[in-house]
Amino acid sequence: MSRNYTQRGRQKLTKRLLERFEPTESGYVVMDSELRGFGVRVLPSGKRLYITQYRVAGSRSALNARRVTLGNYDHLTLDVARSMAKDVLGRVAQGEDPAQDRAEWRQAPTVADLAPQYLATVRRDRKPNTHYEYERQMRRDILPVLGRLRAREIERQHVAALKRNAGGRYAANRLLAIASAFFGWCEEHGYRDAGTNPCRGIKRHREESRRRYLSPEEASRLGAAMRSALDGGANPYAIAAIKLLLFSGMREGEALSLPWNAVDLEHGVVNLPDAKTAERERTLTAPALAILAELPRQSNNPFVFPGAKRGSHLQDITRTWKRIRNAAQLSDFRLHDLRHSFASAALSSGASLAIIGELLGHRSAQTTKRYAHLHSDVRRAAAEKTSSAIASWLDGSRTRVLPLARR
Repeated sequence: MSRNYTQRGRQKLTKRLLERFEPTESGYVVMDSELRGFGVRVLPSGKRLYITQYRVAGSRSALNARRVTLGNYDHLTLDVARSMAKDVLGRVAQGEDPAQDRAEWRQAPTVADLAPQYLATVRRDRKPNTHYEYERQMRRDILPVLGRLRAREIERQHVAALKRNAGGRYAANRLLAIASAFFGWCEEHGYRDAGTNPCRGIKRHREESRRRYLSPEEASRLGAAMRSALDGGANPYAIAAIKLLLFSGMREGEALSLPWNAVDLEHGVVNLPDAKTAERERTLTAPALAILAELPRQSNNPFVFPGAKRGSHLQDITRTWKRIRNAAQLSDFRLHDLRHSFASAALSSGASLAIIGELLGHRSAQTTKRYAHLHSDVRRAAAEKTSSAIASWLDGSRTRVLPLARR
């Protein structure tokens, strides 16, 4: 406890008495004669603070004295301050040390303090694309809202606010999953009490399978919007990354973190260093190869799409994508829908679901089955075209004879 002030004995503290206290050069303390341990400290500035003083249980030494500041005279009434002092002194009587508890609370790490440690474990234990996504959402969505708060004081209402500001049901669910993993890690390492994850009980949005793919007309508008964005000074690497997503079906994280040494232009493949699934080799089409062949390489950067920091890769193309998407009048089209559109185009060209799974790097055939309805659409279109031709022959509008298949 600081000793740079003078003790002025005990007096019955009243509002009138407090108003008469004048500041001195070094400041002083006046203790209340009615409630032992309760008092007022007058600072050299004239500011008056309600305080509670006590000794650690079992000790009579002044060296073990503690002081807890209850609040400012201008913000607390005398009666409220007395009540607060009684609460502190009651805790002391039960063997607690409120001043030490406050000191530990002030030193408790914030969310921003712990985020780098947590992300380091994600980098070590998870796939690079997972680390990329966690780091991106932590930096963009979580830290601006919760970064200054202590990890142990985050409560459910803070997480609920985070969810409300996420921008959409799918984005909110991804954000809640990352936040829950972070606070679970905090519990595991003693930064929060066990069983206090504030994400627990926050309901996720119901997700429905989306069927959103580019039509030829929409693709034409998207191409025009990208050309216009380039003419307007947009980051050419961001535009190239968007094109690569559409021409290759790669995941956003896979593309943005792609190093040049994983690209084999001669054989038209990329060998992803640590893909999300075991399917690490991906085929590069002629348009995708053209994009990569035309990209300028930075001598001090190993990545295909270099970021702003030296030696880093492009972290986020969301802002560029939204600007292009809106210009193309595709406001409901997500960046990930480019991957779906690649699968849709592949099915329309006659590729089987098994081949689609290989092109997209799916772990199992079950994952690829989400595109089965497209396969049905392709079969129906072929069937309609065939039956229409037969109908026209029957009507005599065409003279071609349909040959019978021989057994």
